[in-house]
Amino acid sequence: MLYSLKGTIIHKENGMAAISCGGIGFECRTSAATLAAIGSVGSEAELFTHLSVSQDNISLFGFATREELGSFRMLLSVSGVGPKAALSYCPPSITTALPLRSPPATIRGLPR
Repeated sequence: MLYSLKGTIIHKENGMAAISCGGIGFECRTSAATLAAIGSVGSEAELFTHLSVSQDNISLFGFATREELGSFRMLLSVSGVGPKAALSYCPPSITTALPLRSPPATIRGLPR
């Protein structure tokens, strides 16, 4: 399991940041809030990560704060919400307003 990545931002685009750590570039799926928070290409950044492994895909998700990562993981615990949907519900300000045991329909009804 990867807890975090710290290194130089080598590429940014909508929904993705690439961080170079020790000569290896890691592609992280990320939210617009994280992209805005981490700075520009060439600057140093740290992302808190979640590794998602499925039958046909391995994806690394990165977040500027532990709180946003925690919100992402909380959303993943809801039946029917996968990593792509959970990422679309970030930043954490949306999820912190939800009761801890919100029904899936409540979470699915949130604006993205």
